[in-house]
Amino acid sequence: MTEEFILEVLESYENHFLYALMKKDYDNGKVNKFLQAFVDKKLLEMDTIKD
Repeated sequence: MTEEFILEVLESYENHFLYALMKKDYDNGKVNKFLQAFVDKKLLEMDTIKD
C-alpha cells in the first residue's frame, strides 16, 4: 500500500461525511481507522475484480 494509493482512496471519498476527519489525520501523518477501512475495501474490490 503506497502513499499514492492511500491518497487516491482518500480523494475518492471527498464528498463523504468522514472526509474532513480522515484528511486531517492524513495531513498529520496518520491513517485513521475509517481511512484504513476504505483502503481495505478498495483492496478487496480490486482483488475480487482480478479473480
